[in-house]
Amino acid sequence: MPNSRLSIVVVAVGGHHAMARCLQSMAFQCGGPDTEVIVVGSRGDGVDARLLDVIPNLQIVELAERLPIPRMRRLGWQKSHGDLIAFTEDHCLVAPDWIDQIRQAHERPHAAIGGSVRPAEQASLIGWAVYFCEYAAYLQPRAGATRQLPGNNVSYTRAALAIGSDLLEAGAWENLLHTRLQQAGLSLIAVPGITVYFQNQFSFREFIRLRFHYGRCYAGTRAQGMPMVYQRLFALGCLFLPMLLCFRMMVCAGRRTDYLGRWAIALPWIIAFTLAWSMGEAVGYLCGPGYSCRQA
Repeated sequence: MPNSRLSIVVVAVGGHHAMARCLQSMAFQCGGPDTEVIVVGSRGDGVDARLLDVIPNLQIVELAERLPIPRMRRLGWQKSHGDLIAFTEDHCLVAPDWIDQIRQAHERPHAAIGGSVRPAEQASLIGWAVYFCEYAAYLQPRAGATRQLPGNNVSYTRAALAIGSDLLEAGAWENLLHTRLQQAGLSLIAVPGITVYFQNQFSFREFIRLRFHYGRCYAGTRAQGMPMVYQRLFALGCLFLPMLLCFRMMVCAGRRTDYLGRWAIALPWIIAFTLAWSMGEAVGYLCGPGYSCRQA
């Protein structure tokens, strides 16, 4: 889509310093009239007029309290005017050519395009564990059609988002939107050159709590309408999830030999986080999502 207007929605979860750094990483790329940046978050997460010092024409959607990430994305989408809408989060720093890469990728008629998510420099052991749990699959994705894209480094045509507008309105996570797009015959495309760098903001206690809620929300949503016998079988299968998840992370880390050692050193924390996710999934299949989707 040449000469398209691009809207960038940045969700706030990490505080003012994290958001300021994120915006600084893209500030020199988005000075033209064909790019708008929309920040969504609460004052408690550092979303206030001070951010205008970084990007003067920034649009700020200030909330009274923090909402779940999908609901903040929805608010950003509703405020956007672009033909293309890109989503990221404040704990990401974008590469110097991030916007150019997005525009170039959308010159072809792709509905949804995602890039790679790499760890920022000088990550702690917990930071590496958080990274591998969340983004190992996007360390070095294979270019071309794929089944999943990262929610913090993804862009869509406005027409594609319209297909999943009911999901966006309901505050659904991106995996449900991506499934809807594929069911409509549209492809998800990975472009490794569209890069963001993840900088961890989570403590061990905070992230292990989030992993439980993420797991329960995912499984509880997935189990809705599922026969009870399948719910119980999936819950039983959660016993094997920690081993499976750790193995998948190891395979992804192995694509970069310099990261495989980091994975091994961070393994005790990774195991703890995967156990929390697996427990959350089991509870979700057996008891439903509860309030976990509001906590995630």
